[in-house]
Amino acid sequence: MLHWIRTEATKLGFGVVIGRYDYDTFRINEFVTLTCERSGKYIRRIQKLKRDDTGSRKCECPFRLCGYLLANNKWKFNVICGLHNYDLCQKLAGHPIASRLLPDEKTCVSDMTLSLVPPKNILATLKRKRPGNTSNIKQVYNRRYQSKLALRGDRTEMQHLMELLDENNYVYQQVQASLVGNCWCYVDRDTTLMNSVATVFLTSYALLCKYHITKNVKGRVKPAVETKQIACEDGKLVKTDVIVEKIMDAWNVIVSASTKVDSHRRISGCVSQIWVI
Repeated sequence: MLHWIRTEATKLGFGVVIGRYDYDTFRINEFVTLTCERSGKYIRRIQKLKRDDTGSRKCECPFRLCGYLLANNKWKFNVICGLHNYDLCQKLAGHPIASRLLPDEKTCVSDMTLSLVPPKNILATLKRKRPGNTSNIKQVYNRRYQSKLALRGDRTEMQHLMELLDENNYVYQQVQASLVGNCWCYVDRDTTLMNSVATVFLTSYALLCKYHITKNVKGRVKPAVETKQIACEDGKLVKTDVIVEKIMDAWNVIVSASTKVDSHRRISGCVSQIWVI
């Protein structure tokens, strides 16, 4: 019943929250009072906030529903006040109440997170399953964080890391590697794991992935060239793809240097061969 009321309220352009409830006490029957999410009055904090221009969504909306549980175990709702003192929204995209994920959607987000599905793909799947879904990427990230926090439990980030390494037989490899002076840990761009490793292993070095960096550089070079054909000093037209390949060849030569001195020498050589257009 509560889900149906919230669904109908969403269609009309407002959100409904539980204002008061009482389940099976000895003095009165079970009842629940539903109010508009903008009902009530904002109570200012005693301490002064850094920003004085912050507002509140509370506007003392008088809308109110009251439901009672009858003797036949069915709910009966009465409209105490069906008026609103503000203009209703036509679309509730990104709305805090209407954008909440359903229980089955939360389970879907958790399962897809364990399968390493990107958040944007998770959101696209949710909207494809339920066309009326108004959730945004923020709800997906929040659910991902809650799932990871539940998996970690009371352990710290480093304790959770060591347990995962132990479960996947990485601890033995790490000890064997440390005997010969080499110890490595693959973090896969996980910011939390990167910060933990940098804090615990103070003398560690960060190794970057050449393949992904080259891919990102190529993705930025092509839009920078812009036009399809460019005229050189001799008047000939050169295609954009040819210029991009020349720049990427120079990039590969620079990043393939084994020492700092060799990299400076290669940079100087590539700069002297750049075309002035």
